[in-house]
Amino acid sequence: MRNLIKSNSSSVLYVLSGLFKTFIQVIIGFVILRWIDPGPLGFWQSLILFSTYIHILTLGTTSALNREVPFLLGQNKKEEALSIVSSIGFFTSVISWGLMVLAIIGAIVLVFFEVYSLEICVQMALAVFIGSLSIQTNFIGATFRTSENFSKVAKVQFLVAFSHLMLLPVIYYWGINGYISYQVLTNLFLFVGYYYFRPFKISNEWNWVLLKKMVKEGFHLYVWNYLSTISKSLPRLVLALFSTPLSVGLFAPAQNVNTAILNLPGLLNRIIFPKLSFKFGESGNADAVIETTQKWAKYLLAIMSCLALVLTIIIPYVFNQFFPKYIASQWVCIMILWAGVLFSVNSVFQLAVTSIKEHSYLHQQIVFRFINFGICTLLIYPLVTVWLETVAIAALISEALNFIHWLLIFRKLKK
Repeated sequence: MRNLIKSNSSSVLYVLSGLFKTFIQVIIGFVILRWIDPGPLGFWQSLILFSTYIHILTLGTTSALNREVPFLLGQNKKEEALSIVSSIGFFTSVISWGLMVLAIIGAIVLVFFEVYSLEICVQMALAVFIGSLSIQTNFIGATFRTSENFSKVAKVQFLVAFSHLMLLPVIYYWGINGYISYQVLTNLFLFVGYYYFRPFKISNEWNWVLLKKMVKEGFHLYVWNYLSTISKSLPRLVLALFSTPLSVGLFAPAQNVNTAILNLPGLLNRIIFPKLSFKFGESGNADAVIETTQKWAKYLLAIMSCLALVLTIIIPYVFNQFFPKYIASQWVCIMILWAGVLFSVNSVFQLAVTSIKEHSYLHQQIVFRFINFGICTLLIYPLVTVWLETVAIAALISEALNFIHWLLIFRKLKK
């Protein structure tokens, strides 16, 4: 075990730094619940939710880079991999910086014609800014693929975690406006850190041929992966569309816990995916990828279930003692927690079929996710009649059905 940890020290440090960063974020997230009322918090989180949809403008290029660069490196085609990084870097830079300029212009126009108040327009512009900046951050993050790279990411994550703590007084004194400033600054720090330690310090160049190839390779993959990401946020999306900002605000504790529980598999997935793609590029052996994935899934399910069990025991006490304003959502929080456990394992299965390019199963599973959640929501709401509880129950049941469906898919793949 000691030799295993030593040989993977960079990956271990990366995971530990990510967990430390998440621990700080979760603690701060719950502290914020004592300082900010559910209404304004829910409105801002609704803006953030809708701003994430601008990522579709990347046309899947980052998704293609995620898969193709380690695959090409596995085939010892470094020159082609670098050309792809350069081309996609140019494209994503134009999109992200262009959106920021448009957001500023749009906010000025809306204020000038008195469509919305100055405060709302500023919040809308900052939400777009965060979403646009994350396009660049995601692009650079996708280029970290080696052990040395992950050790650099670990440094960034430790620094960003400390910045969360240092900015806490801003939230305390300025409330919701301080919280918005806090989110803008921490996202900016993360981008600056990634940019400084970026592994490929090459100039971005326009290459229409490569860009077209990556769009063709990545757009369908991006759309389906993006739909999978949206499916994770379906409970909050349903609340934003059919309920009230108060309900979205009351869902915030569940969102915080979900972010925490999904951070560990998210960190592991960033390590696993390039390794799976590299292995498939090197050997072309799909069975080896499937077997490795199943082992990871078993370990992950056991670890995540233990964490969820501990949290299930302490959540009611924590809510009663420290967060009386959000007491109505304590059981919602627990249900979303266990849905997150199943989602984390399902995400590992999804990485495997993406690595070996079994895209038909990916499409099948994601369509199944939406159908599951939709049917569960329609069946549960007439019985419960409270949207907050309905979406939580639907999320848990549908995720369990998704898990069973993945097991059937892998059983078929092994045959």
